[in-house]
Amino acid sequence: MNENDDPTTGDADADLGALLRAAGPRPQSPPAMEAEVRAAVEAEWRSMTESRARRRRVNTWAMAAGVAAAAVGVWIARPLYMPDSGPVAAMARVEGTVEVRTGGNKDWAPLPANAPLREGDEVRTGSAGRAAVRLANGVELRLDNTSRVALNDVHHARLRRGGVYVDSGVSGADASRDLELDTAAGTVRHLGTQY
Repeated sequence: MNENDDPTTGDADADLGALLRAAGPRPQSPPAMEAEVRAAVEAEWRSMTESRARRRRVNTWAMAAGVAAAAVGVWIARPLYMPDSGPVAAMARVEGTVEVRTGGNKDWAPLPANAPLREGDEVRTGSAGRAAVRLANGVELRLDNTSRVALNDVHHARLRRGGVYVDSGVSGADASRDLELDTAAGTVRHLGTQY
């Protein structure tokens, strides 16, 4: 038996239909009230979407500020977890005018014999100056007159001007005494004892 076969269902539908006809059509709200309700709903919707957008912007800026603060913190704390590696070279011999410019400094200062040199330091000789720089790995750089060399680290240097003579002090290749010397003409690598 289905609901169409139920004799009471037909009577209930008829009663409901009669009730709806007796109630008549739903009264329409005045156009002014309808416009007021629409405006209130739209204002609330705009307020909610603007609030969400504002929170999103604030969160984005807060994250950017957090990343920037973390980067500054890492940069400030760098000396704590990256201790100074110590000198990469020392002056073995100084003749005439020889000067040094420490990494990041713009001024040149006189350089005495046995003075330590660190990564980033530059050494220059005057027109009557010569110098011998002994790297921590034993390689010796001999700078000619009016020469300028930047020490990147114990295995890398850059000849910016003039001439340099390199003496590795060993015969054949020794990886502990490798040196790359960058020049305007190209990079020179250690293949023998002297070059």
